[in-house]
Amino acid sequence: MLRNPNILERTGPNMQRSRNMQNIAQIQEENRKQYDGKRKEAQLYVVGELVAIERVQQEKGKKVFPKMIGPYEITKGGERQS
Repeated sequence: MLRNPNILERTGPNMQRSRNMQNIAQIQEENRKQYDGKRKEAQLYVVGELVAIERVQQEKGKKVFPKMIGPYEITKGGERQS
């Protein structure tokens, strides 16, 4: 039996695993900051307002079609999701 159970955390594969987990967490945080920095805030619309939707997925043979579809009228208001 070990007198100091924390000795396993400082040596061998457990130490490497701990460092790997810290590196992964750091990289994930950096990626999250980069993604969130580029993200736009959701736009709020007023009931009765006319909007057009941008066509973002191009299907084969649809190059000559309009880039926007609509206009659509906003019929009910929604709550902003966080």
